[in-house]
Amino acid sequence: MMARLAELILLALLLVIAVRLALRLLGRSIGRALVRDYLAHGPRYQPKNFVRQFRDFVFKNPAGAKTILSSESAEAMVRKMWQDAKGPPQNLHDTGLPADGMSVFRSALTDHRSIVVVTLPRPQRRSEPYFAAVVFPTDELLRDDPLRARETTRFFYLNRGSTQSGRATDLCGWTSDGHERTYNAGAPTDPEGFAKVIAQKLGELRL
Repeated sequence: MMARLAELILLALLLVIAVRLALRLLGRSIGRALVRDYLAHGPRYQPKNFVRQFRDFVFKNPAGAKTILSSESAEAMVRKMWQDAKGPPQNLHDTGLPADGMSVFRSALTDHRSIVVVTLPRPQRRSEPYFAAVVFPTDELLRDDPLRARETTRFFYLNRGSTQSGRATDLCGWTSDGHERTYNAGAPTDPEGFAKVIAQKLGELRL
């Protein structure tokens, strides 16, 4: 009787060990599949890194950023920033993603602030950006109060939609103190339409 009980206990322990090993192997297999799916379909490094670098460029010196983005050299500057955002080369022939279609659109809001929209190469994967946009405070504020100008500079970007959001596009942004924002809204994929949605969002948020 005791021997039979010992056998049952041993079998139970072996079963527990086998189940735990199977779950561990299954978890690793699922994890590897998720990583492969992300690498195959998730956002590529260069577009996301461009948005981060452009954000840093704007918030470091809003007055200087506005001067450059308002000049004739604006498009050349953002194209160079795009190439610089490609990260370390994967091989000798790696030149990064081409800067096809990049442009700079400028407009003015009704409150005398200006907006600059940078069109990026068209996204190919989910959560890659269509645009990055900056709303600059008035020239007087940029000139007279650099700290306040930095705090009131607004930075937005528009991503291609994802399965998580269920939208075709996702409006997002960054604050000057490093907080990322998702606004649970989409926007048109043309610069003028995107600028109009930003103007509406600024009014809704009273920014």
